[in-house]
Amino acid sequence: MVQFLVYPFHVLQRFCADVAGGNRLHFKRKMATSAYQRGTSGRLSMLEKSLERRRVNKEHNSNFRAGHVPVHEDHLHKTGLRGRKRYFAYCFLLLLYVAAVGNLAITGLMMWTLRIDMNGLQSFQFLKGGAVRFLDEVDIDSVVSSHGEIGGYVGQDLEITGQSSAVQVVAYEKPVASVEVSSGETVMRGRKGLKVVNPRSGATVFHTDTSKEAVLPAQMNTMQSPLITTNRIVSDTQDDLTVSSDGLVEFLSSDVLDLSSKQLQAEARDILLTSRSTLILDSSAGTFLNATLLPKASTSVGNRPKASVFKLCACKTSGRIFQVRVQSSVQHPCANLASDFNLCT
Repeated sequence: MVQFLVYPFHVLQRFCADVAGGNRLHFKRKMATSAYQRGTSGRLSMLEKSLERRRVNKEHNSNFRAGHVPVHEDHLHKTGLRGRKRYFAYCFLLLLYVAAVGNLAITGLMMWTLRIDMNGLQSFQFLKGGAVRFLDEVDIDSVVSSHGEIGGYVGQDLEITGQSSAVQVVAYEKPVASVEVSSGETVMRGRKGLKVVNPRSGATVFHTDTSKEAVLPAQMNTMQSPLITTNRIVSDTQDDLTVSSDGLVEFLSSDVLDLSSKQLQAEARDILLTSRSTLILDSSAGTFLNATLLPKASTSVGNRPKASVFKLCACKTSGRIFQVRVQSSVQHPCANLASDFNLCT
Protein backbone atom coordinates (compact mmCIF):
# COMPACT_ATOMS: atom_id res chain seq x y z
CA MET A 1 0.00 0.00 0.00
CA VAL A 2 1.50 3.29 -1.08
CA GLN A 3 0.68 6.46 0.80
CA PHE A 4 0.91 9.90 -0.75
CA LEU A 5 1.40 12.97 1.37
CA VAL A 6 -0.14 16.22 0.25
CA TYR A 7 1.74 19.34 1.31
CA PRO A 8 0.30 22.88 1.20
CA PHE A 9 1.51 25.29 -1.39
CA HIS A 10 3.48 27.43 1.03
CA VAL A 11 5.46 24.36 2.12
CA LEU A 12 6.42 23.56 -1.44
CA GLN A 13 7.33 27.19 -2.01
CA ARG A 14 9.59 27.10 1.05
CA PHE A 15 11.21 23.90 -0.23
CA CYS A 16 12.06 25.51 -3.54
CA ALA A 17 13.52 28.51 -1.75
CA ASP A 18 15.67 26.33 0.47
CA VAL A 19 16.95 24.36 -2.51
CA ALA A 20 17.87 27.56 -4.23
CA GLY A 21 19.58 28.87 -1.09
CA GLY A 22 21.60 25.67 -0.40
CA ASN A 23 19.68 24.63 2.68
CA ARG A 24 18.31 21.42 1.25
CA LEU A 25 19.61 19.19 4.00
CA HIS A 26 18.25 21.46 6.70
CA PHE A 27 14.91 21.45 4.98
CA LYS A 28 14.89 17.68 4.76
CA ARG A 29 15.55 17.36 8.45
CA LYS A 30 12.92 19.96 9.23
CA MET A 31 10.41 18.46 6.85
CA ALA A 32 11.04 14.97 8.22
CA THR A 33 10.68 16.23 11.76
CA SER A 34 7.49 18.07 11.01
CA ALA A 35 6.12 15.10 9.12
CA TYR A 36 7.03 12.81 12.00
CA GLN A 37 5.38 15.17 14.44
CA ARG A 38 2.26 15.32 12.30
CA GLY A 39 2.07 11.53 11.95
CA THR A 40 -0.87 10.13 13.78
CA SER A 41 0.43 6.56 14.04
CA GLY A 42 4.05 7.48 15.07
CA ARG A 43 5.67 5.54 12.13
CA LEU A 44 7.95 7.11 9.48
CA SER A 45 6.82 7.22 5.95
CA MET A 46 8.84 5.96 2.99
CA LEU A 47 10.00 9.43 2.07
CA GLU A 48 11.14 10.09 5.61
CA LYS A 49 13.01 6.80 5.70
CA SER A 50 14.69 7.57 2.40
CA LEU A 51 15.76 10.99 3.56
CA GLU A 52 17.07 9.60 6.84
CA ARG A 53 19.08 6.92 4.97
CA ARG A 54 20.67 9.51 2.71
CA ARG A 55 21.60 11.64 5.67
CA VAL A 56 23.26 8.76 7.52
CA ASN A 57 25.22 7.66 4.42
CA LYS A 58 26.42 11.15 3.77
CA GLU A 59 27.64 11.63 7.31
CA HIS A 60 29.34 8.22 7.25
CA ASN A 61 31.14 8.87 3.96
CA SER A 62 32.30 12.32 4.97
CA ASN A 63 33.56 11.31 8.45
CA PHE A 64 37.21 10.35 7.75
CA ARG A 65 38.34 10.90 11.32
CA ALA A 66 36.15 8.22 12.87
CA GLY A 67 38.29 5.54 14.58
CA HIS A 68 41.53 7.30 13.63
CA VAL A 69 44.45 6.68 16.01
CA PRO A 70 47.66 8.69 15.54
CA VAL A 71 50.70 6.44 15.00
CA HIS A 72 54.36 7.45 15.47
CA GLU A 73 56.45 5.08 13.32
CA ASP A 74 59.72 5.93 15.03
CA HIS A 75 58.46 4.50 18.31
CA LEU A 76 56.98 1.30 16.84
CA HIS A 77 58.77 -2.12 16.87
CA LYS A 78 60.41 -2.69 13.51
CA THR A 79 59.76 -6.08 11.91
CA GLY A 80 61.75 -7.94 9.22
CA LEU A 81 65.53 -8.20 8.67
CA ARG A 82 67.38 -4.93 8.83
CA GLY A 83 71.07 -3.99 8.97
CA ARG A 84 73.57 -6.78 9.72
CA LYS A 85 70.87 -9.37 10.16
CA ARG A 86 70.05 -9.02 6.50
CA TYR A 87 73.67 -9.71 5.45
CA PHE A 88 73.87 -12.70 7.80
CA ALA A 89 70.69 -14.06 6.25
CA TYR A 90 72.14 -13.61 2.76
CA CYS A 91 75.35 -15.43 3.78
CA PHE A 92 73.36 -18.28 5.31
CA LEU A 93 71.26 -18.65 2.18
CA LEU A 94 74.44 -18.59 0.07
CA LEU A 95 75.99 -21.37 2.17
CA LEU A 96 72.84 -23.44 1.82
CA TYR A 97 72.98 -22.94 -1.93
CA VAL A 98 76.64 -23.98 -2.12
CA ALA A 99 75.98 -27.05 0.06
CA ALA A 100 73.06 -28.06 -2.14
CA VAL A 101 75.12 -27.67 -5.32
CA GLY A 102 78.05 -29.61 -3.78
CA ASN A 103 75.74 -32.38 -2.61
CA LEU A 104 74.26 -32.61 -6.08
CA ALA A 105 77.73 -32.80 -7.65
CA ILE A 106 78.90 -35.52 -5.23
CA THR A 107 75.73 -37.52 -5.81
CA GLY A 108 76.19 -37.30 -9.57
CA LEU A 109 79.86 -38.32 -9.28
CA MET A 110 78.97 -41.33 -7.14
CA MET A 111 76.27 -42.40 -9.57
CA TRP A 112 78.66 -42.06 -12.49
CA THR A 113 81.53 -43.87 -10.72
CA LEU A 114 79.46 -46.72 -9.30
CA ARG A 115 77.28 -46.82 -12.42
CA ILE A 116 74.00 -46.64 -10.57
CA ASP A 117 70.82 -46.72 -12.63
CA MET A 118 67.21 -47.67 -12.10
CA ASN A 119 68.20 -51.36 -11.81
CA GLY A 120 70.82 -50.78 -9.11
CA LEU A 121 74.60 -51.14 -9.23
CA GLN A 122 76.16 -52.51 -12.40
CA SER A 123 79.63 -53.23 -10.98
CA PHE A 124 78.91 -55.28 -7.83
CA GLN A 125 76.14 -56.88 -5.80
CA PHE A 126 75.50 -57.29 -2.10
CA LEU A 127 74.77 -60.92 -1.23
CA LYS A 128 73.52 -62.60 1.90
CA GLY A 129 75.95 -63.11 4.73
CA GLY A 130 77.72 -59.80 4.13
CA ALA A 131 79.45 -60.93 0.92
CA VAL A 132 80.06 -58.59 -2.02
CA ARG A 133 80.23 -59.87 -5.59
CA PHE A 134 82.10 -57.81 -8.19
CA LEU A 135 80.63 -58.21 -11.67
CA ASP A 136 83.29 -56.31 -13.60
CA GLU A 137 86.80 -54.94 -13.30
CA VAL A 138 87.00 -52.62 -10.29
CA ASP A 139 89.62 -49.96 -9.58
CA ILE A 140 89.87 -49.70 -5.77
CA ASP A 141 92.72 -48.41 -3.63
CA SER A 142 92.03 -50.68 -0.67
CA VAL A 143 89.62 -53.51 0.20
CA VAL A 144 88.91 -54.38 3.84
CA SER A 145 87.35 -57.79 4.50
CA SER A 146 85.80 -58.49 7.87
CA HIS A 147 86.00 -62.28 7.39
CA GLY A 148 89.50 -62.24 5.90
CA GLU A 149 88.49 -64.19 2.77
CA ILE A 150 88.78 -63.00 -0.83
CA GLY A 151 88.09 -65.54 -3.58
CA GLY A 152 86.55 -66.18 -6.98
CA TYR A 153 83.77 -68.36 -8.32
CA VAL A 154 84.26 -71.82 -9.77
CA GLY A 155 85.70 -71.65 -13.26
CA GLN A 156 86.62 -67.96 -12.96
CA ASP A 157 90.08 -66.61 -12.23
CA LEU A 158 90.68 -63.93 -9.63
CA GLU A 159 93.20 -61.36 -10.82
CA ILE A 160 94.57 -58.61 -8.57
CA THR A 161 96.77 -56.12 -10.41
CA GLY A 162 98.58 -53.01 -9.22
CA GLN A 163 99.32 -50.31 -11.77
CA SER A 164 103.02 -49.41 -11.37
CA SER A 165 102.83 -50.37 -7.70
CA ALA A 166 102.88 -53.40 -5.45
CA VAL A 167 99.87 -55.38 -4.27
CA GLN A 168 99.76 -55.78 -0.51
CA VAL A 169 97.62 -58.20 1.47
CA VAL A 170 97.84 -57.35 5.17
CA ALA A 171 96.18 -59.00 8.15
CA TYR A 172 95.68 -56.32 10.82
CA GLU A 173 96.10 -58.65 13.75
CA LYS A 174 98.85 -59.29 16.25
CA PRO A 175 101.27 -60.56 15.07
CA VAL A 176 100.90 -58.77 11.74
CA ALA A 177 101.24 -60.92 8.59
CA SER A 178 101.46 -59.59 5.04
CA VAL A 179 102.01 -60.63 1.44
CA GLU A 180 103.50 -58.13 -1.01
CA VAL A 181 103.54 -58.87 -4.73
CA SER A 182 105.64 -56.49 -6.81
CA SER A 183 107.49 -56.56 -10.10
CA GLY A 184 109.84 -59.55 -10.02
CA GLU A 185 109.37 -60.63 -6.40
CA THR A 186 106.86 -61.76 -3.82
CA VAL A 187 107.52 -61.06 -0.15
CA MET A 188 105.61 -62.93 2.57
CA ARG A 189 105.99 -61.89 6.19
CA GLY A 190 104.69 -63.69 9.23
CA ARG A 191 105.68 -63.94 12.87
CA LYS A 192 104.71 -67.60 13.13
CA GLY A 193 105.76 -68.66 9.65
CA LEU A 194 104.12 -69.37 6.32
CA LYS A 195 101.64 -72.13 5.59
CA VAL A 196 100.46 -73.28 2.16
CA VAL A 197 97.22 -75.29 2.37
CA ASN A 198 95.45 -77.25 -0.34
CA PRO A 199 91.95 -75.71 -0.56
CA ARG A 200 90.32 -78.96 -1.65
CA SER A 201 91.83 -81.48 0.75
CA GLY A 202 92.83 -79.10 3.52
CA ALA A 203 96.28 -80.69 3.80
CA THR A 204 99.32 -78.53 4.51
CA VAL A 205 101.57 -78.53 1.46
CA PHE A 206 104.37 -76.44 2.94
CA HIS A 207 104.96 -74.44 6.09
CA THR A 208 107.77 -72.56 7.77
CA ASP A 209 106.64 -72.79 11.37
CA THR A 210 109.70 -72.87 13.59
CA SER A 211 107.97 -75.02 16.19
CA LYS A 212 107.31 -77.79 13.64
CA GLU A 213 109.44 -79.62 11.13
CA ALA A 214 108.94 -78.31 7.60
CA VAL A 215 109.05 -80.91 4.83
CA LEU A 216 109.29 -79.74 1.24
CA PRO A 217 106.91 -81.31 -1.25
CA ALA A 218 108.22 -83.96 -3.62
CA GLN A 219 107.84 -81.66 -6.62
CA MET A 220 109.73 -78.84 -4.91
CA ASN A 221 113.45 -79.36 -5.59
CA THR A 222 114.75 -75.79 -5.31
CA MET A 223 113.95 -72.98 -2.88
CA GLN A 224 115.14 -69.46 -3.58
CA SER A 225 115.16 -66.86 -0.84
CA PRO A 226 117.39 -63.92 0.07
CA LEU A 227 117.17 -64.83 3.77
CA ILE A 228 116.22 -68.04 5.58
CA THR A 229 115.94 -68.14 9.36
CA THR A 230 115.65 -71.63 10.78
CA ASN A 231 117.10 -73.90 13.44
CA ARG A 232 118.06 -76.73 11.12
CA ILE A 233 118.30 -77.59 7.43
CA VAL A 234 118.46 -81.31 6.60
CA SER A 235 118.28 -83.12 3.26
CA ASP A 236 117.28 -86.71 2.57
CA THR A 237 119.81 -89.47 3.08
CA GLN A 238 120.23 -90.25 -0.61
CA ASP A 239 120.13 -86.63 -1.82
CA ASP A 240 122.74 -83.88 -1.64
CA LEU A 241 122.08 -80.52 -0.03
CA THR A 242 123.45 -77.71 -2.17
CA VAL A 243 123.52 -74.09 -1.03
CA SER A 244 124.54 -71.75 -3.85
CA SER A 245 124.42 -68.05 -4.59
CA ASP A 246 125.49 -65.73 -7.39
CA GLY A 247 126.98 -63.39 -4.82
CA LEU A 248 127.68 -64.01 -1.15
CA VAL A 249 126.63 -66.94 1.03
CA GLU A 250 126.66 -66.40 4.78
CA PHE A 251 125.96 -68.88 7.58
CA LEU A 252 125.35 -66.99 10.82
CA SER A 253 124.52 -68.33 14.26
CA SER A 254 124.25 -66.61 17.62
CA ASP A 255 125.36 -69.73 19.53
CA VAL A 256 126.92 -72.66 17.64
CA LEU A 257 127.10 -73.24 13.88
CA ASP A 258 127.43 -76.92 13.04
CA LEU A 259 127.97 -78.09 9.47
CA SER A 260 128.04 -81.88 9.31
CA SER A 261 127.87 -84.17 6.33
CA LYS A 262 129.35 -87.34 4.88
CA GLN A 263 131.35 -85.13 2.55
CA LEU A 264 131.35 -81.36 2.98
CA GLN A 265 132.59 -79.44 -0.03
CA ALA A 266 132.85 -75.65 -0.07
CA GLU A 267 133.73 -73.87 -3.30
CA ALA A 268 134.07 -70.10 -3.52
CA ARG A 269 136.45 -67.41 -4.60
CA ASP A 270 137.04 -66.39 -1.00
CA ILE A 271 136.08 -68.48 2.02
CA LEU A 272 136.04 -66.69 5.37
CA LEU A 273 135.59 -68.64 8.61
CA THR A 274 135.07 -66.46 11.69
CA SER A 275 134.47 -67.60 15.26
CA ARG A 276 134.46 -65.71 18.54
CA SER A 277 135.88 -68.62 20.54
CA THR A 278 136.95 -71.80 18.72
CA LEU A 279 136.92 -72.97 15.11
CA ILE A 280 136.98 -76.76 14.78
CA LEU A 281 137.48 -78.69 11.54
CA ASP A 282 137.00 -82.34 12.46
CA SER A 283 136.62 -85.36 10.22
CA SER A 284 137.18 -89.06 10.70
CA ALA A 285 138.91 -89.38 7.32
CA GLY A 286 140.83 -86.11 7.61
CA THR A 287 140.49 -82.58 6.37
CA PHE A 288 141.73 -81.79 2.89
CA LEU A 289 142.48 -78.48 1.19
CA ASN A 290 142.94 -77.98 -2.53
CA ALA A 291 146.70 -77.39 -2.71
CA THR A 292 146.59 -76.12 -6.26
CA LEU A 293 144.68 -73.03 -5.21
CA LEU A 294 146.86 -72.21 -2.20
CA PRO A 295 149.72 -69.73 -2.75
CA LYS A 296 153.25 -71.14 -2.64
CA ALA A 297 156.25 -69.58 -0.86
CA SER A 298 159.94 -70.39 -1.39
CA THR A 299 162.44 -70.88 1.40
CA SER A 300 165.89 -69.35 1.56
CA VAL A 301 167.61 -72.73 1.17
CA GLY A 302 168.55 -73.50 -2.40
CA ASN A 303 168.46 -77.34 -2.58
CA ARG A 304 164.88 -78.64 -2.92
CA PRO A 305 163.98 -82.31 -2.73
CA LYS A 306 162.06 -83.96 -5.47
CA ALA A 307 159.29 -85.12 -3.15
CA SER A 308 156.22 -82.84 -3.22
CA VAL A 309 155.73 -82.41 0.51
CA PHE A 310 154.39 -79.08 1.75
CA LYS A 311 153.67 -77.63 5.12
CA LEU A 312 150.64 -75.45 5.83
CA CYS A 313 151.50 -72.02 7.23
CA ALA A 314 149.33 -69.16 8.46
CA CYS A 315 150.13 -65.49 8.85
CA LYS A 316 149.73 -64.20 12.39
CA THR A 317 148.58 -60.72 11.43
CA SER A 318 146.34 -61.29 8.41
CA GLY A 319 145.42 -64.95 8.97
CA ARG A 320 146.34 -65.89 5.40
CA ILE A 321 147.05 -69.60 4.77
CA PHE A 322 149.75 -70.67 2.34
CA GLN A 323 151.93 -73.71 1.66
CA VAL A 324 155.72 -74.10 1.97
CA ARG A 325 157.79 -76.95 0.56
CA VAL A 326 159.31 -79.11 3.26
CA GLN A 327 163.12 -79.56 3.18
CA SER A 328 165.19 -81.90 5.28
CA SER A 329 167.74 -79.25 6.15
CA VAL A 330 165.17 -76.70 7.32
CA GLN A 331 163.61 -77.25 10.72
CA HIS A 332 161.01 -74.47 10.56
CA PRO A 333 160.10 -73.80 6.90
CA CYS A 334 157.35 -71.29 7.72
CA ALA A 335 159.87 -69.06 9.50
CA ASN A 336 162.63 -69.31 6.89
CA LEU A 337 161.05 -67.75 3.85
CA ALA A 338 162.70 -65.82 1.10
CA SER A 339 162.12 -62.10 1.21
CA ASP A 340 160.71 -62.14 -2.32
CA PHE A 341 158.09 -64.76 -1.42
CA ASN A 342 157.10 -63.69 2.08
CA LEU A 343 153.31 -63.56 1.83
CA CYS A 344 152.80 -62.14 5.32
CA THR A 345 154.50 -58.80 4.61
